[in-house]
Amino acid sequence: MSADWTQGYVTDTIYTDGFFKELSPAWLNYVAALKGCLPIRLDRPFTYLELGCGLGRSTSVFAGAFPNAQFIGVDFNPAHIALARRHAEAIGLNNVAFLERGFADVSASDVPECDFIVLHGVYTWVNAEARAEIRRIIRERLKPGGLLYVSYNSLPGWAAASPLRKLMVEAAAQSNGDSIGAVGSAIDFMESLSADKYAYLKANAGTAMEFKNLKARGRNYLAHEFLNAEWALFYSVDVADEMTEAKLSFLGSATLPENHIELLVDKDTADKINVQPSSRLRQLLQDYAVNQRFRRDVFVRGHQRLEGAERDRVFGDMVLGSLIADDQFTAKARVGNREMTFAEKLFPIIKAAMVEGPKTVAQLRALCAPVTDRGATIDNLLVSLVAAGHIAPFAGPVERLVGESNTDQDKNRILLDLAIATKGRQMLVSRVAGTGVSIDPVEAIIARQIGNVAKPGKASAKSLAAQLRENGLRLTKRGQAISSAADELAVADELIGQYLKSKGLVLKRLDLL
Repeated sequence: MSADWTQGYVTDTIYTDGFFKELSPAWLNYVAALKGCLPIRLDRPFTYLELGCGLGRSTSVFAGAFPNAQFIGVDFNPAHIALARRHAEAIGLNNVAFLERGFADVSASDVPECDFIVLHGVYTWVNAEARAEIRRIIRERLKPGGLLYVSYNSLPGWAAASPLRKLMVEAAAQSNGDSIGAVGSAIDFMESLSADKYAYLKANAGTAMEFKNLKARGRNYLAHEFLNAEWALFYSVDVADEMTEAKLSFLGSATLPENHIELLVDKDTADKINVQPSSRLRQLLQDYAVNQRFRRDVFVRGHQRLEGAERDRVFGDMVLGSLIADDQFTAKARVGNREMTFAEKLFPIIKAAMVEGPKTVAQLRALCAPVTDRGATIDNLLVSLVAAGHIAPFAGPVERLVGESNTDQDKNRILLDLAIATKGRQMLVSRVAGTGVSIDPVEAIIARQIGNVAKPGKASAKSLAAQLRENGLRLTKRGQAISSAADELAVADELIGQYLKSKGLVLKRLDLL
């Protein structure tokens, strides 16, 4: 009998079909520039590797957004790789390869030297030997100056809730079914426990909310997150120590607000953290201050530590754009635990510029110069708007992108059809943004028909209602099925109006369709 190739990892159900914007080369470059490090040139060919790519959705989106680069996804589950290859082929990608490999089997013959290596969540789910192989791959395959993204479940945030995972594993082990059934049985068992009769549950009041959040997640996600034989929690400083084996230096967080402690905690706490003598202790204290439970760390292999004018120039070359509708681009926003009000004089200038299209930081500085010549004030506003999600790191340089976005459109027409056919969300690709833009089946049908209607109105609403019925998608009103033709037409018209004011504006701004 052959050895068990699963090595304790859940393989009887596929992983969730997720997309993670933080893995974008443009996003990682922003963290590098923010932290005084040279970003990777995106207007030249580069190589990008995702370890533990799952269904490969993020890798495929970025391959579509950066056709001049080479993308490689590695996963040891053949079901994942088969589905990833099928999706890439369906949308016509020719610059991505998906390899069925365990980490110990990844060698130079499979993977060239890389500018970016990313792994999302995997570090938590594999054993110490696999983590050592991951570090070997990074040490051997990441170029000097290359960027690494690694995310993982972290401490101290998981400390109180981690016993729930142990309870789930043991309860699931009593089930005779597959992983999905085992998760269901475990949840039923855990729900039957009375909090006032178990001291742990009584002493940790937050576990009730933790359990409620777990129940809301998909069963296949829970199986992969919690039922693997290995499941490890890390302090950020310990992960940073492990990455020194590959000559890596910690840069910052791909969860962008976490690069600005003053946005996460009160001023007194931020001041106490900032005066600590080492970046190591400052990072650890920040994790305690926010009760960190999931980290998205960015490392560099060789930190250039830019200073002064050179640092300003590099950050000035960063391209920023907006992926939200105009009415969401508000002068107030919540970032972390803070309600922020953006600079009254500068905010309208930035918003108007973003509505026009992506701009470099240097261009935005110039637009704001008549109001203030203080570059630091402008930069502080920009990084706050990025942290708030009002604007986002885009690909660049801008000059290269002008007129090129229409090359996205063939792929995106296929993705619209996939959203409609699968009745599921898809990610449209954007070379301008260097990332994906989510679209659901209803939006996809609207996008398809609006392109053929000179003036949206009742005729297009009637067509939308008919196409929704044809594709097995039912309109509802306040959660209830619609019975009258008049209500159906009114709701369809409302959906078109919402699309034109929100998602349609974003797609038009990026010239995706």
